Amino acid sequence: MKITVKKLVTFALTAAVVATSITTGPTIKANAARTIGMDYAKIATVTTSSNESDELSGQNAIDGTMTTRWSSAFRDGEWIQLDFGKIVEIGGITIHWEAAYAKSFSIVWSQDGTTWNTALTHNCSYYSPETTDMFYNRPVRYIRIICNQRATQYGVSIHEIEACGNAYIDETTTEEETTTAQSTATSEVMNLAQDATATATSIEGTEYAASKAIDGDMNTRWSSSFRDAQSITLDLGSICNVGSVKIFWEAAYAKKYTISWSQDGTTWNVALTKTLSSYSPDTVDMFYNRPVRYIMITSNQRATEYGTSIYEIEVLGTKQIPTPQPTTEVTTCVVPTTEVTTAVETTTVAETTTEEETTTEVTAPVAPLEVIGAVVSTPRDNTVAVVWGQDAERLNSGCKYNVYVNGVKKLDNVVCNYYELTDLGIGNAQVVIKSVLNNVESEGVKFDVTVTGEQAANNVAFGATATATNVFDGNEASNLVDSDPYTVWRAMQMFPQVTVDLGTAQYVKSMEISWLGDYDAPKGFSFYYSNDGENWTMLTNVDKMNYQTLDTVSVNVEARYFLFSMGRYSNLAHFYGARDIKLFN
Repeated sequence: MKITVKKLVTFALTAAVVATSITTGPTIKANAARTIGMDYAKIATVTTSSNESDELSGQNAIDGTMTTRWSSAFRDGEWIQLDFGKIVEIGGITIHWEAAYAKSFSIVWSQDGTTWNTALTHNCSYYSPETTDMFYNRPVRYIRIICNQRATQYGVSIHEIEACGNAYIDETTTEEETTTAQSTATSEVMNLAQDATATATSIEGTEYAASKAIDGDMNTRWSSSFRDAQSITLDLGSICNVGSVKIFWEAAYAKKYTISWSQDGTTWNVALTKTLSSYSPDTVDMFYNRPVRYIMITSNQRATEYGTSIYEIEVLGTKQIPTPQPTTEVTTCVVPTTEVTTAVETTTVAETTTEEETTTEVTAPVAPLEVIGAVVSTPRDNTVAVVWGQDAERLNSGCKYNVYVNGVKKLDNVVCNYYELTDLGIGNAQVVIKSVLNNVESEGVKFDVTVTGEQAANNVAFGATATATNVFDGNEASNLVDSDPYTVWRAMQMFPQVTVDLGTAQYVKSMEISWLGDYDAPKGFSFYYSNDGENWTMLTNVDKMNYQTLDTVSVNVEARYFLFSMGRYSNLAHFYGARDIKLFN
């Protein structure tokens, strides 16, 4: 609709004297940060899991020419990794594929090269010379592109990789100016927690104060009183763009925790709630450059009988920095409209009033575009996975998304991504995904699913000690028990063996082995158990008809040691490879 506003403008002029002066302030130097886009791949260091030859090395994928390329060995699971040298904000990844493209690939990222997070998995139903995937200005240092499945019998081959993001350039300008306005720039990515103030709902003792969680010392820690629902809050001092929150947990960690944020310390918004099935020394949660001042970490449920304890909290993001803008101050002197008698002839112009009409256009809030390309699945027991599509129109409009399960909001104002929801209960459930814009929700798309399973099984092999009779190219057996599908064990030996030591005898109901690929899986293997590591009892002998990439075996024994002996050759003769061994109780 249109709203017409009328205002009265009064002109008072005296023809005798009208004086106008222009005044400029002193000369100052203003430091400003200018944001530019750049391709960080051009300054990255490249590593790969394999190269088809020296002429087809990973460096070719970032050399800026489309006439060279990287090509991997002729098997699935190969990857190429970029190290930017420091944490930077990445907005999008473009891959220029050769004809031997990846039918399915994943892009994972890390801030330290140790803890990896999956950004996306992309399935290509046909060849496209290039793919572009949004990274939403994630603060990352490492990016790894993993070929889950090749489209041809050859390796996977890439001409060029572009990793586009923001760079900040300090500029010094000299102006004759008087500052009357300000705009905002941003700093480089930094740990905002270092300059924050920390408070907590409780402390175990004065030596475990909240400030210990942001003092940069991994030998000190914050510890709460011995009860659930305790929290620690960081005040960043001003509104900052927060990219991620990393928590370094002490052994008394939170089994379930929530991270909330606020701009004023009064109105709070839930960013995420996370449940940990086992202890992890650190967790990283994305904040997607939210503009926040306060961050609150709430321990909903403790994992031990003690309080919740945190060594350090790391908040990576950028500060909003006001920068002076040059303006010109104009001072106009108008003689009052009274009759002036002087030696010269004076003419007085009467005050007149003119009605000036202006029209202001007011538009109703724009409704959000409906969700596209949504897929809801139950990839395993007690879990519902949701993912949906994103195009340029929706991205540019600023659409966010809410996800409801049986009418209860489970994801609030999130960006397009892949999410797994747990702790939903067993049985039928309705999942609704709605887009959000200007606090207005779309009607949404609905899915009816059935959540199966019992109490989630615990992988007792996670963090156990794993050894092998052979290791190829530094891919250690310990990678089999880290629950990270992107780290692997490899061997190049006839009939290698892997031993897993649980530390104490534990009941194991079932076992699962995830092989690196069809070519790396053995045609058969034997499975043994022991309580002393010397006297072994065969549990089963698996003789497979094909080279499947996932094997599951019923166990139902109590033991401390478990041994896997690779039997018949893999497709690559003496070359074996696996991602994970899991023992469920």
